[in-house]
Amino acid sequence: MLRKWLLLGLVLAGVLLCPVVVWAADDVAALLERANAHLKGQKYSEAEELYEQILATVPADSNEALTAGRQLLRVYIATEKQAKADAAFESLIVDCATHEDLPEAIWRIGRAYLTAGKHDKAVQIHQYNVEHHASHKQAMWSQVGIFRSCFRRGDNAGADAAVDTLLRVFAGQPTLPKEIHQIAYRYDNKANREDKALELWRYNVAHFPNDEYAMRSQVRIVFSHIKDWDDASADAAVERLVSVFSEQPALPEQIRRVAERCEKARMVEEALEMHAYNVKNFPESPEAMASQLEIIDHYLEGGNPSVAASETDKLLRVFSQQKGLAGKVYEVAGRLGEAGNVDDAIRLYEYNVDNFAEDANSLLSQVEIAYANIERKDEAGIDAAVEKLVTAFAGREGLTSQW
Repeated sequence: MLRKWLLLGLVLAGVLLCPVVVWAADDVAALLERANAHLKGQKYSEAEELYEQILATVPADSNEALTAGRQLLRVYIATEKQAKADAAFESLIVDCATHEDLPEAIWRIGRAYLTAGKHDKAVQIHQYNVEHHASHKQAMWSQVGIFRSCFRRGDNAGADAAVDTLLRVFAGQPTLPKEIHQIAYRYDNKANREDKALELWRYNVAHFPNDEYAMRSQVRIVFSHIKDWDDASADAAVERLVSVFSEQPALPEQIRRVAERCEKARMVEEALEMHAYNVKNFPESPEAMASQLEIIDHYLEGGNPSVAASETDKLLRVFSQQKGLAGKVYEVAGRLGEAGNVDDAIRLYEYNVDNFAEDANSLLSQVEIAYANIERKDEAGIDAAVEKLVTAFAGREGLTSQW
C-alpha cells in the first residue's frame, strides 16, 4: 500500500511540474500565419517545425489540423521528402475523414504535386479524391487535374480518357460547363486539336443550354467557322447563338465579341450586322451602346460622314436613357472633330452640355466648344463659349484645371 501511495505522489508531482499547455485560438492562428510566411519565403525548415508544432497541439480533426497538415505536405513535396509526404497524407485522410473541407485539401495537395512536376503522384492524389469524394466539386477539380497532368505530358489518350470520366462522373455538378469550356480551349489553343475542342463545345451547348459557359462555347464554335472561312456554318452557328441563348444576360457582350472577330477576319458586313443586332435587340445594354460606337467609327474611318452623322443621331435616340451616354457622346464628338467635321462635333458637345449638366463630360464638352472656336478664330463663338463655361459651371470641381 505504501508503494502504491508513493507512485501516486510521483505522478501528481509530475503533473504539477509539467502543466498541460492550453493553446488559444489566436495563438494557433498566429503560428499558422508565421508558418505560411516561412513556406512562401521558401524557409522550409522553419515552416516544417511550426506546422508540426501546431499538429501536436490541436485536435486531429480540427480546421487548424487540416490546414497545417495540408501545408506540411507542401513542405515535404518541395523538399523531396516523399516518405514523410506519404505518411502525412495517410494521417490527414484518416484524422480528417469526416471534415467537410477534406476534398478541397486533397485537391490542393494534388495541385502542389502537379506544380512540382510530379505527375504520377498528382494523378494518384487526385484519383483518390475522385474515388472517395465524387459528390464534391473539388473532386471534379481533381478530375480536371488528372486531365491537366496527362495533357502536360502529351498523353493524348490519357487526357481524352480523363475527359470522358469527367463527363460521366460529374454530369450533375453545376459548374461542369465551365470546366468543359476551359478544357476545350486548351485542346484548341495548346494542342492544336480543334476537332476535340469542337466536340466538347458542342457537348456543352447540347447538354447545358441555360449555362453561360455553354453560350461561350457556342461563341467559340462561331470563331472556329470564321477562322475556316466557312460562311454557311458560321451563319448557322450565329443563329443558334442568338436563339438558344437569348435569355443570357451576357449575350450582348458575346455578340460584340463575334462582331470584333468578324472585323479581324475582314468580314466587315457581317461585323456590322452583329453590331446592328445588338443595338436593335438590347438597347438597355452598355455592350449595345458600344456596338453603336463601332458602327459610327466604321463610317467615319470609311470616309462616309453623312452616314456617320445619321448613326450618331441613332446613338442619341436609342440610348438616351443609358448610363454613360455622356462619355460616349464626348468620344464620338472628338472623333468627328479629328475627322474634320467640326460643326457636327460642336453639335454633340452642345448636346452633352444641354442634357448632362452634372456629368463631368459636360464640363469637358464646353471646354472643347471653346477650343473649337479658338481654332476657327471665331471671336464671337469664343466669347459665348467662355461666358457659358464660367457661368454654367461656376464652382464645378476641375474648372480651373481645364482652362
